[in-house]
Amino acid sequence: MTGQELVAFAKSKLGVPYVYGMKGKVMTEAIYNSLKKAYGNLVWDSDKQKIGKVCCDCSGLISWATGIARNSQNYHDTALEVQPIATIANALSCIMIL
Repeated sequence: MTGQELVAFAKSKLGVPYVYGMKGKVMTEAIYNSLKKAYGNLVWDSDKQKIGKVCCDCSGLISWATGIARNSQNYHDTALEVQPIATIANALSCIMIL
């Protein structure tokens, strides 16, 4: 997947509800309960209202796009290069070129 394809995918998912631990799948009550048990307060009580909807979190959006399920730590650990957040402007300028 190219950077352009990833950006297009992300844009097509604007409005998808955020739920910590979700990877672009329909959230069921069983999944909600499992996430709540695993992650505690990172999964909000109000997230229960999202049952029946496709939901994702940040790393879940990338997993959804690529078909490779990873969490943020896995993405960090498999990255070819890791930059400090202070360099985000450089990444944004690269995206603007795409």
